[in-house]
Amino acid sequence: MAIESGGVAGQELSAERTVHVMKKERNTKMTRLGFTLTFLTVVCCSLFLGGCDRGKEQEALAEAAAARAALAKAQVAFAKSEKERNILQSELDAVIEERDNLQEQVKELTKERDEAVNKAKAAQTATEEDLMNQLTAQLEKVSELDLHVLEIPILCDLVSVEFHIV
Repeated sequence: MAIESGGVAGQELSAERTVHVMKKERNTKMTRLGFTLTFLTVVCCSLFLGGCDRGKEQEALAEAAAARAALAKAQVAFAKSEKERNILQSELDAVIEERDNLQEQVKELTKERDEAVNKAKAAQTATEEDLMNQLTAQLEKVSELDLHVLEIPILCDLVSVEFHIV
């Protein structure tokens, strides 16, 4: 209505508005078209690059699986070595205990040996002294017997004089 009432000037304004609205619609359509093309490009590139990454992803998954398997083997080996270490530690403890017992036995045997040596020395000294005493006593008896032997002829003479035995 404003176009009819305004005359030619209103028609010009109305024509400008129409052109402006058409341009705006065209810009909106272009913007939508650009946005759609951009979106489709991004989606296609993502799918393409995602496909490329899938190979890398598969490779990474394979490496992760290999790493998990290696870790499991390492854990098994660690557990095995830990068990072996515990066994060896218990054996070492037993050996140390046995060594300590043997050292104690060596000390006791050394003490007994020293006591036996001392007793033997004492017995030897006592035996030597005893033998010396016995020897002295024997020598005294031999001396007495020698005196008696010397007295026998004298006594024989006395007996022969007394009993007149010639």
